Amino acid sequence: LQVIHARLLDRRGKLPEATPQSQLQKSKSLSFRLQIPAGMGIFIVDTNVLYKNHNFCSYGLSKEPYAIVITSPVLRELDKLKMSKGGRDKSIAILNTINSFSKKITDVRMGTAICKEKIRLFVFVFEPEPSTYILGFDKGIEDDRLIMTARAFSEANPQNPLTIVSQDSNVLLKSRAIQLKAV
Repeated sequence: LQVIHARLLDRRGKLPEATPQSQLQKSKSLSFRLQIPAGMGIFIVDTNVLYKNHNFCSYGLSKEPYAIVITSPVLRELDKLKMSKGGRDKSIAILNTINSFSKKITDVRMGTAICKEKIRLFVFVFEPEPSTYILGFDKGIEDDRLIMTARAFSEANPQNPLTIVSQDSNVLLKSRAIQLKAV
């Protein structure tokens, strides 16, 4: 995100006057564009799904190759859970699995191939600007941040069907309310 923003800045560190604010927002949304084939499904996985099973190869979300995206809100929740008594060991195991795969990622938009090349795993720390949130969504609520991040991916990758995978009723209902597929 900083690289894209820097490209928009001139040498004096100011936005070029010919560049409207909407152009800056558009460039930020490009941060969510993944380099995957058109038609490949994108699955945004919620923390509760990882908690139940973090063996990505056993998910079986699609018969065709697909992408799994681990978002910043999920990583933040896992970090919080590893501080709790009951969730420490499980959270650390999940984070270790994610870290072992993410070490292979050289370009965040390319992800890394796992599970015999069937799945591309992306670990994404960018989040959309709170000013782009839909009315009724709160940047202080992790579920809302997950949904708005998924929305940013959906808008940046219109050629790829996106699905939020969660066991949380609130996430499922809110996602569907804004026309995002959720299972």
